[in-house]
Amino acid sequence: RLSNNALSGDMTGIDTRNIASSNIESIEVITGVPSVEIGDATNGVVKINTRKGKSKYLLELVTKPNTKQVALSKGFDIGMGVINVNFEHTKSISDLASPYTSYTRNGISLFYTHTFFKKTNPLSVEYGVTGNMGGSNTKSDPDRFVNTYSKTHDRVFRSNLALKWLLNKSWITNLEASGGVHFNNNTSEISTNQSSSSSVVALHAINQGYYVGQTYAENPNADLILVEPGYWYQVKFDESKAINYNAKLKANHSFSTGRLDHNFKVGLEYAGSHNNGQGTYYDNLRYAPTWRPYPYRDVPAQNNLAIYLEDKIRVQLFNRDLQLTAGIRSDNTFID
Repeated sequence: RLSNNALSGDMTGIDTRNIASSNIESIEVITGVPSVEIGDATNGVVKINTRKGKSKYLLELVTKPNTKQVALSKGFDIGMGVINVNFEHTKSISDLASPYTSYTRNGISLFYTHTFFKKTNPLSVEYGVTGNMGGSNTKSDPDRFVNTYSKTHDRVFRSNLALKWLLNKSWITNLEASGGVHFNNNTSEISTNQSSSSSVVALHAINQGYYVGQTYAENPNADLILVEPGYWYQVKFDESKAINYNAKLKANHSFSTGRLDHNFKVGLEYAGSHNNGQGTYYDNLRYAPTWRPYPYRDVPAQNNLAIYLEDKIRVQLFNRDLQLTAGIRSDNTFID
């Protein structure tokens, strides 16, 4: 599951550019109010299914005016399961007039699947690892003002494990357990040219009060720095290192009562998110504007424990197949 809960002030939604498009088998769109199992989703869910199973070597070459891509994938049968491997390099340009307005994705994914005890109580195991070393960089664009640029890292590591055990008991049909961790390093660096014909006030104080302005040469740690007139470059960094983790245990039971077919499930889920990034900072406080340090790592981690139950009822009525889904979920959020 992709989440931006640990990103500070991000209002753009989930960034899906670091998902390897060449490894997608299908996409499922669930409209309307989703199941209570989903949690804090309100208007639908998009499920991206990656390739699984034994397959031949597949080499994909794509060239378009704004996209260049090369990808190689293969599904290996190792006897005790199947391992799917995918490598992809993609470069996408947003402005055809400048090849430096591009995003680069270098993705790799490993996915293992196997089913144990097929003749008795099948236990399916799925384990996946996904990584990406990507981002954008305009530093070498000759059409930009000299020494002005923007760089963004998009480095991702995801790992997930899912177990599904078919029990077929009178009181339980199957038991599922899953968990995962998702780490995303989004660090940006922006260099801009600045100039002023008079001193510029830069406030760095973090406490209320009155302050006397000083130049950087007089006191580099002053709460109020007077940036001297002239011409300079300002380099701004924003370091975001978000981590999301979750674990889930779910039991399903399918049974019938009269004309009603039930698919009942009950589950327990734990999820958390935190950001270990330094936040916004400048390489040289001599030219830093009004700014206060606010490390993302100082923001407490958010942890959530949820329990839910749901029943999907199907019935044949007047030669029509009717379905009713009813569920309830309780979420308890803990912030240290």
